Amino acid sequence: MYEGMTDKAGQIRLEGLDPGWYTITELAPPKGYLIATESKDVYLEPNKCVEVKFDNRLRPSLQIMKIDAQTGEPLKDAKFKVTKTEDKTVSEYVTDETGIILIHDLDEAVYTVEEIEAPEGYRIDPDSHKDIALEWGKTKTLVFSDTKNPVLEIQKIDSQTKKPLAGAKFKVIHTEDNTVSEYLTDETGKIVIKNLTEGIYTIEEITAPTGFILDTQHKEIELEAGKTKTLIYENTKKPTLVITKTNVLTEKPVPNTVFKIQRETENGGVITLGTYKTDANGQIILKDVDPGWYVITEIRAAQGMSLPKNPVTRKYLAPGENAYLVGIQDSDSTAAESNGSGSNANQGTTGGGTANDAVSNGTVTKPAGNEIKVTYGGDYGIGEEISNYPLNSIVIKKTDANTSELLAGAAFEVRKVSEDISGNSGTIIGRYTTDKSGIIVITGLEAGAYIIEEVNPPTNYLLSENSQQQAWLKADGTSVVEVVFANYPYGSILITKVDAETNKPLAGARFKVTTGDGAAAGNSNGEFTTNTNGEILVPNLKPGSYVVTELEAPAGYVRDTIPQTIEVGTDGGTYKVSFKNQPIGSLVILKKDADSREPLAGAQFKVTTSKGEVVGTTNGLFTTDVRFVP
Repeated sequence: MYEGMTDKAGQIRLEGLDPGWYTITELAPPKGYLIATESKDVYLEPNKCVEVKFDNRLRPSLQIMKIDAQTGEPLKDAKFKVTKTEDKTVSEYVTDETGIILIHDLDEAVYTVEEIEAPEGYRIDPDSHKDIALEWGKTKTLVFSDTKNPVLEIQKIDSQTKKPLAGAKFKVIHTEDNTVSEYLTDETGKIVIKNLTEGIYTIEEITAPTGFILDTQHKEIELEAGKTKTLIYENTKKPTLVITKTNVLTEKPVPNTVFKIQRETENGGVITLGTYKTDANGQIILKDVDPGWYVITEIRAAQGMSLPKNPVTRKYLAPGENAYLVGIQDSDSTAAESNGSGSNANQGTTGGGTANDAVSNGTVTKPAGNEIKVTYGGDYGIGEEISNYPLNSIVIKKTDANTSELLAGAAFEVRKVSEDISGNSGTIIGRYTTDKSGIIVITGLEAGAYIIEEVNPPTNYLLSENSQQQAWLKADGTSVVEVVFANYPYGSILITKVDAETNKPLAGARFKVTTGDGAAAGNSNGEFTTNTNGEILVPNLKPGSYVVTELEAPAGYVRDTIPQTIEVGTDGGTYKVSFKNQPIGSLVILKKDADSREPLAGAQFKVTTSKGEVVGTTNGLFTTDVRFVP
């Protein structure tokens, strides 16, 4: 008995053996090879050398490759399960940096390979389960592709500085199954979500960064596999309330004056923020307060000073007002007494002009008697002595009818009329346009009756339903009359075009949008073409009824001939209408010789629909050509 191992040359040499019969059996094969199962018998004669040869077959190998379905690039960290079908032996493997798994020393058998875990940011494609028969001495390869998940990027920036904002919380809702997830913007002001599925999502900001006003708009977006889509949200800083108290004679600041500050609520109530005392600069600065109307009441004058005759002032703070001013951001007042606590905000004072003359139809006129002064909401801000609107004044406010936001760009005409207002056109005092504060203050007016009429609404708004209002000013000069004009915004129509069978968006469909009475809407001819997302957005449409008609279908599709009517409301929203196109089918007519079965050219056919309508542009007539296609 002898046991030995082959050397580097694959040989074992035995010398000095006695003549006779010998049996040679392979006990263990080289690594990666199958054992030779048959023993060999050999007879040794004296003084002769006998060579016995054993052949080993190489074991099969399996190579698994994982690639990106769109780019073909290799993907690491994909996990696969490899099962030998005969005995259900299971092993798991993970692709390396090159996207490859190479498995040696397998048996000649059928194996099932299944992807069980996709790389991060990818989804397992449907063809993730494959069978393969391995053969001795061969390496076989299976290629699996994965599609990248849709990526949603949300960016949050400051509306004024455009700098990124961290700490904004967003809610992301998958509209198909109402799945809800929440995310926070990072230091770069971004949220990048890679684990979403295809579909339509609604994104809503639920918590603004500290010191900023919440962006309440909801945005919808359709995510597609392998694509990154981005939404940008802007936040404006909360305003800063700045009260400056000065000596009316010396114009120097007055410290130690105590004010009570209250904010008016939408339901007509008030919230007391607290009582505050002016600092050495004669100022009270409250940062990060909410936008809106404030009531500022001087309740205790500084030593040696007297209270003003009218200690109450109303002040509107617009979003961001005073908050972006240098020097304001690092200052903040504290409550002087225990009636409340200070609140906080930030943005620059809105602009405005002062006019000592009234303007009428583009020409300057000097009204007899009083000198009329026109100021704007933004003129009552930082650096001015606290005061009410001057007496015998008309305060005009222009607001959004839905949100109550103050609006710029509305033009008003003010006329003085006789006591009998009815049917009296009156004398034009002037024409005035709101600035970004949305407020016009006209002072120094004579006692009497006035008509205030909105003559031009802000861009993309309807004229106010109550476009003409009246005001009476008292003879004692104590009247401050406030009139509010609310305007409804224009809306939008979103047209979507999809394949009727697959629901995939279709580009190149041409539509016409008209009003209910047939006038073109949206542009000069009312015609629009769908983009690569199969969409058309027609913005800035007056509320009312619109008709959307498909003029031309995308290539290869049948036109939808039924117009759709949609009502655009007064809420400023986007109204959706969807059209579906059926793909065009094909008909092949083949003409053959009855005996030889050879194709025949020159045969003419007439093709009609089941209703008898001719098909095509040649009265339904088609002739076979040399390729046998009519």
